[in-house]
Amino acid sequence: MDAILNNPERIMQSMHNRISTARHNCGKTINEVAGLLGINTKKLRKYESGTLLPSLPEIEALAFILKIPLSTLFSIEGQVETEHVPDLDGIKQLIQIRNKIIGASLQITRSDANLVHKDLSKRTGIPITRIHRYEKGDTPIPLNELIILAEALNLDLNTLLDNNSPLGSWQNQQVRIHRFLNLPEEVQQFASQQENLQYLRLSIKLKETSLENIEALIGGLQELTSLDSQSEEQKQTLNNPHPE
Repeated sequence: MDAILNNPERIMQSMHNRISTARHNCGKTINEVAGLLGINTKKLRKYESGTLLPSLPEIEALAFILKIPLSTLFSIEGQVETEHVPDLDGIKQLIQIRNKIIGASLQITRSDANLVHKDLSKRTGIPITRIHRYEKGDTPIPLNELIILAEALNLDLNTLLDNNSPLGSWQNQQVRIHRFLNLPEEVQQFASQQENLQYLRLSIKLKETSLENIEALIGGLQELTSLDSQSEEQKQTLNNPHPE
């Protein structure tokens, strides 16, 4: 999400091409995708032509439907690579729930900041009636207006991302896969071998161990090594009491 904050205009300009490319690559029709999103085909065509921006929940759902990482839609570089994903039930309901959650988050943040709708409207240039609809979750918020609202409220957009639904869980899995594939090849090979699992678990335990405990462990190992050396020397002395 940080990428879109650094270069929002270029990303939003390229997003419609990425949505269209991803849909074509996975073999889905306008009717199929629009049906899953719960919108009409005319609106989806506007998303793909760049005349209208989808809301954040719709972008999350599109990434899920088209089986691409969310970062791909927010990127301005690289090709869009997709895999076909079967139709899934409940996506329209999830989008509605996400709209409600985002609206409630905006409302809570505005209230905590002691701002009335009129103040927020002046800051953003968004009509009061529209802000009311957004906060109720009745109307999807186009991404460009969500960014404007978030900035006006000092709200981190990352806190609005979905992490709990099937869409969010899949997206988090894609992020982990993407990070793994970006690791050096030798690290990938090591981590993918079952016999190395114990070393990976040991690494996790070491990471969770404080520096003081690690230093104490190293000291203890050095002491054991020293004792073993002394013991070996004593054995040699006993076996050879009269060296030449």
